[in-house]
Amino acid sequence: MRAILPILALTITKAAHAEPVSVEASLRERIEVQRNPRLGRSGIEDQTILLHRLLVRGDWQPDPAVRVMIELGNHGVAGNEGPRPPVFRNDLDVHQAVIEFAASDDWRVRLGRQEIALGSGRIIAVRDQPNIRRAFDGARVTGKLGNLSIDMLAMRPVENREGVFDDRTNPDEAIWGLSLSHTVPGSLGRIEASFLQSSQEEAAFADGAGRETRRSLGLRAVRTNGDLQWDWEAWLQTGHVGDASIRAWTIATQTTYGKADWPAGLRLGLKANIASGDAQADDGRIGTFNALYPRLNYFSEAAAIAPANIMDLHPWIELSPAPRARVNLEWNSLWRHRRADAVYLAPFVVTPVAGSDRFIANQVNAVATWQAGRHVDLRASWTRFWPGEGLRASGARTQNLLVMQISWRL
Repeated sequence: MRAILPILALTITKAAHAEPVSVEASLRERIEVQRNPRLGRSGIEDQTILLHRLLVRGDWQPDPAVRVMIELGNHGVAGNEGPRPPVFRNDLDVHQAVIEFAASDDWRVRLGRQEIALGSGRIIAVRDQPNIRRAFDGARVTGKLGNLSIDMLAMRPVENREGVFDDRTNPDEAIWGLSLSHTVPGSLGRIEASFLQSSQEEAAFADGAGRETRRSLGLRAVRTNGDLQWDWEAWLQTGHVGDASIRAWTIATQTTYGKADWPAGLRLGLKANIASGDAQADDGRIGTFNALYPRLNYFSEAAAIAPANIMDLHPWIELSPAPRARVNLEWNSLWRHRRADAVYLAPFVVTPVAGSDRFIANQVNAVATWQAGRHVDLRASWTRFWPGEGLRASGARTQNLLVMQISWRL
């Protein structure tokens, strides 16, 4: 990131004198009222916090083939937050800083600090649910060859700090890879294939810890139009954690159905997921799936469980009572895939549980969103998480979360 800053400064100076600058801003204020935050394991019973996020972005385009973008972020937290995660507060920093080159109408090269959302966000996502959105430093190339879309990246995640202009590239983690997407003729959606290689200096699992090198190969089928819609994907992972080899996998499905003449825009949905766990301790093999950089609210707004060593069923009902309003009512039941493995709390906390019971928890999630105007969005949600006996024995308690959020963009 430091190497590209002088190039950014020179390009911005030239651009500012040659072309007008477009400015955009977004503001999000989010109130969270919780009973037993972090499942009560932090020792706090009641918590009310205000999360503040302000992003201001400037765009310059000195040439049709060159675009420069800088986005500054101010993030704050107020209230009895207790132990504070690093993604809650950042006084002022560069959230994104990108130079984009257009090699042609179909090909783009983006260098610098940038957000990335790959596919469904199950593996690499922006992470919008907490306060600071996830960003990476590196290079990304996107383009098309006929009906084939190509996405290549080589990145390191940004390490967020609380001060002023003190964020830095995380030297201990890296990811690179390739994703291909092909639109299927007719109305069958598209097929995506991805390969990612990631590394992490300190990875920890129930069956071992050490430097991790992980290769992930994924296949996804998605259809977003018609009465029946789906988003299904499977990933296979190999590599090493210390001296242990990796053999992990996941299958994640999301299916919805609804007809145009159903009342209130009713749609029925079901998510069914399985992410492998470790079958046997001390066997020289890590079987726990690692979702790398997923969205944290993978199963609900409470963001309690990471998608590792889990099986879950997640039915829901979606209603659109007004053109710009949506209501989701969801139920989620989770089990361990392997009894020998731990439960992994979000973002990826190894949590040993007592006994051989597979059951992890039930949770209910209700979310209402409303686009109140051209620039304003409102969101409210309630989540209740009931841990099973195994988690309770490790200190977990029933968690309740009420969220009220307003977003404004210019």
